[in-house]
Amino acid sequence: MLFLYNLNVLDWYLKQWLKTLMVSQAELSRRTDYPKAKVSDLVTGKQRYNRDVLNDVASALHLHPYELLMHPDDAMAQRRIRLAAEEIVRVPYGGEAGSGEEEAPASSAA
Repeated sequence: MLFLYNLNVLDWYLKQWLKTLMVSQAELSRRTDYPKAKVSDLVTGKQRYNRDVLNDVASALHLHPYELLMHPDDAMAQRRIRLAAEEIVRVPYGGEAGSGEEEAPASSAA
C-alpha cells in the first residue's frame, strides 16, 4: 500500500480522528487543558498546529503524533500491517502463531 502526501502542505486530520475515536471537542479540551475555543479553532483550521500541540493532542487521543498527519483509515491500516509483521516475527521456526514455543526437531531413533 502506497501513501502519498504533499510534503509542502502537510495538514492534520484532527476532525476525522475525533469522529473515528468518538471524542468530542469538549472532551479533547478537558484532556489537553486547552480552552474550548482553541480546540474549535484547531479542528476548523483557524489555528495552525505546531509540534507541541501535535504532541499534546496525540497524547490525549492515545495516538502517535505522526498518525494525526494521516487519515485515520490509513493509520489504522498501517497499524494492522505492523501488528501482522510483529506476529510473523514472533512465530518460531516450525511453530504456530501464538504458541510461543519452538518445536524440537524429530530425532531419528533407530
